[in-house]
Amino acid sequence: MSDPLNSAAEVWAAMKEHVTDTAQAGNDVVNALIDNLGYDADTIKASELGDDRDIKKALSAYLLNEEDEDDGLDTWGDEIDGGDEEGDD
Repeated sequence: MSDPLNSAAEVWAAMKEHVTDTAQAGNDVVNALIDNLGYDADTIKASELGDDRDIKKALSAYLLNEEDEDDGLDTWGDEIDGGDEEGDD
């Protein structure tokens, strides 16, 4: 069975030439893989998909956003959690 991220890389390569804004599309792919499918950034980076320039930029942006995301509230945004990312669940 093939690795799903390698399959995603093949789809991305085929689709990329038909997309006007590849940077935004790269962000969408990274967000979908992390937020919806449960992949982590390191796994994506280590895969064939992580070799793509737009995906690399999207991963960097995602990681920077994650660092800035902790606002002191729990995951739901309704209770103060002490400001650390651990325990936000």
